[in-house]
Amino acid sequence: MSRPPDGPADPPGDPPSDTPRLMGIGGIVASLFFLVVWLGPITYVGSAGRDLYKVGDIDVHRDLRHMHRVACLFTREVGAWGTYHIEVRPDRGAEWVELPLDGYFDMSIFGYRTRFHRLLGKSYRRRGGRNRARYMARWIADRYAALNPDAPPLYGVRFVSASRTVEELLKEEGRFHKRPLAEMRRRRTKVLLTFEGREMRYVSSRGKRAGGGQRAPSPRDAKRARPRPKPQPKASPRPKSPDGAGRTGEPPLRPLPAPAEPARRPLQPVRKRPLEALPRPKAPDQGGGGER
Repeated sequence: MSRPPDGPADPPGDPPSDTPRLMGIGGIVASLFFLVVWLGPITYVGSAGRDLYKVGDIDVHRDLRHMHRVACLFTREVGAWGTYHIEVRPDRGAEWVELPLDGYFDMSIFGYRTRFHRLLGKSYRRRGGRNRARYMARWIADRYAALNPDAPPLYGVRFVSASRTVEELLKEEGRFHKRPLAEMRRRRTKVLLTFEGREMRYVSSRGKRAGGGQRAPSPRDAKRARPRPKPQPKASPRPKSPDGAGRTGEPPLRPLPAPAEPARRPLQPVRKRPLEALPRPKAPDQGGGGER
């Protein structure tokens, strides 16, 4: 066999490898940067539901926190679109009537969302939300008296939430507009907070719907309303016969009562009598009248 001609000598060092590298130093640095700065913080923000302010002793920049929140915005599908409404009544027995927001909350923030939507929707569930809602109810009553000087003062103010599904909204044409409560489905309305009286005291409104009535009874409510039978005491098991077979139609055997012990009389103390001297026997006569 012929040998290839001798080539120039290889440069000193490690022999070249035929296996290509999967990732260079730049790729490793980029991967670590992606995991530490992007994927890890996004996973934490999305699962914990809170911002990432610090990593150890290092403060996270505000812009980077905003980027992490934006990446976790649309994690759930929106099923319905909610609105908030106000209902009032001038007397205790009067019906609830929806109060238009014109003259009360005129400044619009985001389309149909007014200041009322921001004040109620973002605060009534938080700490002190009931007190803030009560203050707003008193302000509405005072504003109503100023706008309607000839009308009687309001007796009650309550806040109602309503919602429409996205499927219903897609079927409508034109610009979105807020519908009154009379056109909303009753089962999709809910009374949030109710205040009544001159001082606008809080009144519990759990389970009520808009329109003054309570929610329609369900079959589950009727089932709960049925009187439950009282539990009967369990009967004692019947003793079995000596041969192991139980007898039917016979009352259970009961153990016989223990025989009563005879009453014992208390022992009387024995009285001791003094000993009497025994009579002495008489001595025989010593005269001549005896036998010889």
